[in-house]
Amino acid sequence: MDELYREHILEHYRHPKNKGVLPDAQKSATVANPMCGDKMTIYVSLDADDRVSEISFDGESCAVATASASLLTDYAKGKAIQILKVMTPGDVYTLLGTTLNPARTACALLPYRAMLDALHENEKEKGKARPSVTKPL
Repeated sequence: MDELYREHILEHYRHPKNKGVLPDAQKSATVANPMCGDKMTIYVSLDADDRVSEISFDGESCAVATASASLLTDYAKGKAIQILKVMTPGDVYTLLGTTLNPARTACALLPYRAMLDALHENEKEKGKARPSVTKPL
């Protein structure tokens, strides 16, 4: 990994944005990576237009997962949920600014999986199908 991007990731790990429980969240989801023990919850509040008004994350995770969550939650603020629901793993890698080795991709995508699970919460309750993001990408 390029040194510049390594520092970018470490900066978001050391000083993550949007970290902590969002007590009044309308949606939340928790995912875990059984391979390394990382566990993360994403909390989301929406405005009347189904845009993300507040978003945060909490949990125990490595530097890559924490940095990814910091960048992803910062990006998601103010976005319509329909835009976020069609994000791809490639979009997450773009936010991180680097490519990762295969062992680290699961870490980078942990907050992405949690966010999509949280945003699809209503569809799950109504029995609507949605793309699976919990399988390895």
